[in-house]
Amino acid sequence: MALKVLIVDDDFINRKLLQTLLKKHSNVIDIQEAENGSDALDKLKKDSNINLIL
Repeated sequence: MALKVLIVDDDFINRKLLQTLLKKHSNVIDIQEAENGSDALDKLKKDSNINLIL
């Protein structure tokens, strides 16, 4: 089963950097992004199968 990760950060560059590192050094297949806590909660309501929030 693929690990599903939600990256939450208000800085676009930080989100992209973390996404690149995760893709390069792990088997994380599904990476989602949120730019703030409210957006993250909305994404969690839509997809409760997220395994890790960063």
